[in-house]
Amino acid sequence: MLQIEKICKKFAGNSVLRNISLDIEPGTITCVIGPSGAGKTTLLRTIGMLEFPESGRVSIDDEKYAFPLKSIAGREPWPKITMVFQQLFIWPHLTIKQNILLPIGKNISPEKYRQFEKLVKTFRMNSFLDRYPNQVSLGQKQRAAIVRALMLSPK
Repeated sequence: MLQIEKICKKFAGNSVLRNISLDIEPGTITCVIGPSGAGKTTLLRTIGMLEFPESGRVSIDDEKYAFPLKSIAGREPWPKITMVFQQLFIWPHLTIKQNILLPIGKNISPEKYRQFEKLVKTFRMNSFLDRYPNQVSLGQKQRAAIVRALMLSPK
């Protein structure tokens, strides 16, 4: 369970998030929508602990973070929670397959490789796994970024 309670975030004195609270059940898909500048990216970066809010709480299963907080060292929420950024962060010198498997490391267990194969099949990626990012479409790069995040088995 992911719980966000009364999160507040400011930039240069301007309130971007004001007392935002929400609960997200495991295995659900949640969409955050709103106009440009509404704070969607800031909310996601805060939930993912890429930025700390001024106040509020974030709970990821049994791990609770109360703000203000100076550090999460040793209590990082990854890979329980992960994000796919708009910029995708696909390495140009690696194939699509190498990009997907990068977070797993060099010694991939048979179980993880089966997960990889299942995701590749689900996202219909077999035809371009050995290509480089400059050889595939934006949609194919987006699928690679999503599968890479799912390889970490986030909750």
